[in-house]
Amino acid sequence: MSSLSDLIASSHAAVYTYGIVSAFAHESSQALDYQATHRQMRDQLIALAEKRNIPIPAAQAAYALPIRVYNNATALTVAATLENALCAQWAAAISTDESLMTNSYLVEPENAAMRAFSWHHIALDFPS
Repeated sequence: MSSLSDLIASSHAAVYTYGIVSAFAHESSQALDYQATHRQMRDQLIALAEKRNIPIPAAQAAYALPIRVYNNATALTVAATLENALCAQWAAAISTDESLMTNSYLVEPENAAMRAFSWHHIALDFPS
């Protein structure tokens, strides 16, 4: 798979994950806002993949989460884990795919890091 296809697959997973997070997090409206953000980015990435004739992965019916979500604390942990993983994935994808080197995509690692921070108020090292 290409970096772009991987980002689309991760965006599908993020949309799904935020649906679960919104059901348990006290900040359910924030989770739904982030879900909408990921849905919009997924649609942009799909349009880019279509333009470049890159295969588009289909969304799965369900995705494995890193831990079982059953309360606010686990929901926040899953959301922060998701965004930290996306931060690293975006940084790696941008470094290998020139089509992602645009103003709208170059900010995505930082956006993911900020979303992760919003859930746990813990900043991780930025991926290099």
